[in-house]
Amino acid sequence: MKLLYVYIGNFKNRIKDQEFLLDNQFNIAYNSTLNCVDMEVNEKFIVDFFSIQNPPTNRIKGLTGIIGKNGSGKSTLLDFFRYTNADIYKIREEKYFEIFMDEYGDVFYFQNNMPDIDFKDKKVKELSRKSRFNLSKVLFLSTVLDRKKYEPLQRETNNSTNYLLKNINEYDSEKIKNNLLFLNRTDMLKRKIDIKIEYLSNVLEELSLPEILSFSIINIDSDFKYAENLKFSMFKSYIDKRLLLGFNTAEGPLLLEYSKAIEKKEKNIFEYVEKTHKNIRPVSMDNRESHLRVIKRINKFSKKVEKGIQRGQIIQINDSTFELNDIQSIKTFIKNLDNATKQQFTGLSMNWRELSTGEEMILDIFSRLLDGISYYEKQPELQVIILDEIENALHPQWQKKIIALLINFLEVYFDRHKFQVILTSHSPFLVSDIPSHSLILIHRDKIKGIVNKSELEDLHLTFGANIHELYTNSFFLEGGVIGDFAKQKINKLAKKLMYFVPKDIKDLDQIRYEIDLIAEPVLRNKLIQIYDEKIKLFKPVNEDVLNIKQEIGILKEQIKLASEKLLKLEGEVE
Repeated sequence: MKLLYVYIGNFKNRIKDQEFLLDNQFNIAYNSTLNCVDMEVNEKFIVDFFSIQNPPTNRIKGLTGIIGKNGSGKSTLLDFFRYTNADIYKIREEKYFEIFMDEYGDVFYFQNNMPDIDFKDKKVKELSRKSRFNLSKVLFLSTVLDRKKYEPLQRETNNSTNYLLKNINEYDSEKIKNNLLFLNRTDMLKRKIDIKIEYLSNVLEELSLPEILSFSIINIDSDFKYAENLKFSMFKSYIDKRLLLGFNTAEGPLLLEYSKAIEKKEKNIFEYVEKTHKNIRPVSMDNRESHLRVIKRINKFSKKVEKGIQRGQIIQINDSTFELNDIQSIKTFIKNLDNATKQQFTGLSMNWRELSTGEEMILDIFSRLLDGISYYEKQPELQVIILDEIENALHPQWQKKIIALLINFLEVYFDRHKFQVILTSHSPFLVSDIPSHSLILIHRDKIKGIVNKSELEDLHLTFGANIHELYTNSFFLEGGVIGDFAKQKINKLAKKLMYFVPKDIKDLDQIRYEIDLIAEPVLRNKLIQIYDEKIKLFKPVNEDVLNIKQEIGILKEQIKLASEKLLKLEGEVE
């Protein structure tokens, strides 16, 4: 059952008396004065618009973009959709109603703290609170890291960076686990589906897949401490804690090499303490007991490492390979890795080698999607996927591709699910991939608060719109399309030309150099025109003055020569 429309009477005193159309199958409008709803079938509605496959899969029931500047209220509206779709019991005090349509074309509504709504179409049925609660499940994904706190919602899988980082020690392990499961799942599907099928040009083919996954310990067990200031460098000196995971994308094996070099001789440890005492809490070198405590703790930790290896909590593989060519083997590997992470160390630093930041971000996004969707794999009711600014930190080239990759991913890899996608963005690259009727354009009004703007000024259609034209629209950029620093410099240059005085004639060449740096042709040509006018006004005067001075100089020289000749003649006469 997909969500068609929402009216918000009041949500947290931030959104008041606003309506939002998420699907254009119907034209819907609410009259708050008469408390009635007008619904008309849209004859121009396109079935399966958000499908790339042929024939269409009908898996993506709708895709809505919430577009606005930073601070416009996108996150507030997104929170509303999270609560209504995942845990309506947490917002019982709010005022709103929603309209839905099921796969058979029947229309339903749910209202919260609203008076009885008059539907002119009597076929619209009301949902009970329990029915609404069980209607959908939410996967929330955000790459934004702003320390925002999210409370758990009953029917939501929260794969946002903020929520996952609640347990910083397990974040990297979970991230790599999801990456591996994603890569394995998609590779298996490649074998199930003929790899030559053209439509399988999916997210994997956009990535230069990683070959190496590197691990390093970023913290140490709480038992291994010297007061509160024992430095990680001490531990690092005695334990070669590098773990390398070789990933061959063609053959599918993973090689984990664990090597340890623990120096147990007290003499060497004692020498190390002497050399590095400046990096830890000051200790008197005469206090042998203090140093022995350090030695004992290092030895105690080394024994824990050895026991971990023996118990299989730390993986040690010498001159062999660890085959990871199916889901179960990956899970076994991850289980061992988790044991090493949780029981021996409080954290591992992990990263894919040879992946750019953008490629790693794309891999992470789709890994989290796979993880969240698979969580409900045995309960294939409608999943509402809520994405918060997933284009953050992505190069424009990736932003341009992200919607197509998302649609293709959901269509190709999930044959039991139906999806409704709601995403926020402030990127024109994403807007160009979404038709106008699927956009919610919001801005913050000083009096009304968060307001739904009906359409972009001077640009009624957005799907396939020129990205440069979208960028120039005032909804995305206020105050022009050039950088503020350049704008200030050019304004200063223009003022200098407008109020040019003869005493500044020496600056003319410098001014021209600055004008020639301006890329925008109309602006540059206008400044050149003003510059040329000033040249005509002031440079001829200056040249006349110079000519007169030159003539005076010549005359003075002639007078001097004449005087010298006269004196010479007078001397000869005498």
